[in-house]
Amino acid sequence: MSAAPQAGSGAPASIPPGWRGWAREPGRLLGLAVLLWAGLVLGASIAVLHQPGRSIFDVYRDATWHWWAGAPLYAPGMRAFVYLTSGPLIFSPFAALGRPLDDLTWRVFSVAVFLWGLYRLVRLVRPGDAGLAMAVLMLLMLPVAGVDVQRGQASVAMAGWVFLGAAEAAGQRWGRSAAWLCLAVALKPLALVPLALFAAAYPPLRPRVAAGLVLVLAVPFLHPDPAYVVAQDVAMVRKLTRAAHLGVTRFNDIAMMLNRFGINPPARALLLLRAGAAVVALGLTMAVARRTTAQTGARFVLAIAVTYLMLFNPRTELGSYLGLAAVIGLFVIDGPPIRERTRWWLGAMILAMGTQVYGPWIFRPTDVWLKPLLALVFAVWLADGVLRPRAAPRLLAPPG
Repeated sequence: MSAAPQAGSGAPASIPPGWRGWAREPGRLLGLAVLLWAGLVLGASIAVLHQPGRSIFDVYRDATWHWWAGAPLYAPGMRAFVYLTSGPLIFSPFAALGRPLDDLTWRVFSVAVFLWGLYRLVRLVRPGDAGLAMAVLMLLMLPVAGVDVQRGQASVAMAGWVFLGAAEAAGQRWGRSAAWLCLAVALKPLALVPLALFAAAYPPLRPRVAAGLVLVLAVPFLHPDPAYVVAQDVAMVRKLTRAAHLGVTRFNDIAMMLNRFGINPPARALLLLRAGAAVVALGLTMAVARRTTAQTGARFVLAIAVTYLMLFNPRTELGSYLGLAAVIGLFVIDGPPIRERTRWWLGAMILAMGTQVYGPWIFRPTDVWLKPLLALVFAVWLADGVLRPRAAPRLLAPPG
């Protein structure tokens, strides 16, 4: 396999050969990237104004209204609320704005959180030229970003808060890291995966994370009817349990990839596969924690967590790969001695994750299998760099 990226990313790195032309005017390139993303958000907002069904925010809005009215949160069906009872509290300030301002404001907010969290990580990897590196990533991610930006998916803000938690963990600011990670869980329970792996890797996080999770579960009891909260917590557990049993769908996880290749393992086998992958993810996380500092290791723990979610969450959606694209991008912008060809094929993977914008003649033949396959390739490359004796020293800086 190609050489993995080297640690020591916290120090200024030289400009890769392919960047030297862009580096002459990094501000202009960053301005172009910001303008294109602003155009994406504006275009998505206009599309939703004309066709509200293109957005998922109505699910969040309805859940918020039901919460304050004491009505059931969890209804049957695919287009339903599948979050914790803390979710309506996060959406309440937006829902209070009324239609359509609530939807539009949430979209702008979630994209801003995502880009800010990513920029915090970019500054760790390329402190000397973070603006240029951020511009490159924003341009690479544009094709894959459209789906979740248009739909206003909570996964965009969740990813941003997880990124902020990873950045704070890299700086060993454990209280702030725990706060961001727990806020991500309060928004979307999928964030339990990165939270658990960061807590496993860094012992100082554990008591703070535990306290944060208690707070996440306790805050909903600010509702004037505690019995209603208890009933919704019970319904939440049932909903989340059933949400994992979907059968054949159009989600983009490893099960659907296998289905497209004519392999249909039984539900028990898939459960064992996910459990085994969780053990592998934990093992890789502990290897990272042993072999490097928090500053270097945080983005690797993040990469392990996000890759696991893409492959083994049975509800991985088409646009969810925006988070993985951002994580892969952190390796694209990493400094020498990563090989130039490695940088290019990682960048090509990010572009390939945006197949939905390249026309039906590309999207339809690759739907539900290409993105999980790309995630699997990245997972193998990452694991090889962490575990292989000769590769690991190049991938991970030794602990101080």
